[in-house]
Amino acid sequence: MNIPEGTVLAHANRKGWTREIETAKQNAKTQSEAITPMEALAVTLNERKDKSRLHLSKYVVDASERAAQSNGSLEIAGKVQKVAQVHDSVWPEKEQQGSGVMGGLAIYSQQTVIAVKTRESD
Repeated sequence: MNIPEGTVLAHANRKGWTREIETAKQNAKTQSEAITPMEALAVTLNERKDKSRLHLSKYVVDASERAAQSNGSLEIAGKVQKVAQVHDSVWPEKEQQGSGVMGGLAIYSQQTVIAVKTRESD
């Protein structure tokens, strides 16, 4: 409409529209801070990932306690193996390297040595 902003603001001031202008400015700022649909999807998926990991960890604890109470029954061995697979997916072991680790020694937890490489096995 090619009307200078100052003219519109002066008219709005005379008519008492300043409150509406401030509200519109705040709404414009809020809209500019909105996230994209892809960002919203990423946030949702991360929240679900964390929540499902929490639920799976509780399942693993409950199932492992039941397995421990079975006195080593072979009838549930297949189920226990599946629980162990869920455990490994929730808490994957990471190879530690750095200070305190000798060359050729792979340590996957503080208590367990998985492999020691020798010249013959390289």
